Amino acid sequence: MGCSLALIESKTFSEAYGRLRSLRTDRVREGPDDLSEDTLQCIWYDSLFRHEDLQTVDGKPLAVVSPGWWNRGAGPDFKGAQLEINGKLKTGDVEIDLRHAGWRRHGHYIDENFNDVILHVTLESKAPTTQVMTQGGRKVSSLLLERYIEGDIGELRDRIAVDEYPFGAVGTYGSCAALVEAYGSGRIVELLNLAGEWRMLFK
Repeated sequence: MGCSLALIESKTFSEAYGRLRSLRTDRVREGPDDLSEDTLQCIWYDSLFRHEDLQTVDGKPLAVVSPGWWNRGAGPDFKGAQLEINGKLKTGDVEIDLRHAGWRRHGHYIDENFNDVILHVTLESKAPTTQVMTQGGRKVSSLLLERYIEGDIGELRDRIAVDEYPFGAVGTYGSCAALVEAYGSGRIVELLNLAGEWRMLFK
């Protein structure tokens, strides 16, 4: 790439990196090989993709009502997601794989723990050649997430602090977190105590 040491020394690292990238004549958008599966899970969890015109591989309109609860145990990556697929609200699990082949390579198609999966999310932009199926023989909808990630995937990856997920990420905070930050925990505790007393009085 013909890097200039003087260029790096005269700028901060981020500025220098940006300049060096701009010098490349073969610059391309970074792709699946540049991301880990953990990073893709973070992208799904925090909805860091375009939601307009979101569709499954077979062209069904898709709306993410809730991405689901992060599962660190056996089974799918996200449990209890709520998705509107083709106008129908469905509740089930979501599995994240970088590539379509991960469904079979990881043995999900013969694992009953994956029988409640309603969406298989991959980073690839090209549709799979085979239908994703559960162990119980049910077809699973697929989402090609790369089609809906805007900008440079590498830059998005660099902004995500993977080690903070799932517990330290912003997306894990409930609506009470904003109230605690604004009013302090003491006021929230007082409110909860009053609510408890009211409930007991009217029981």
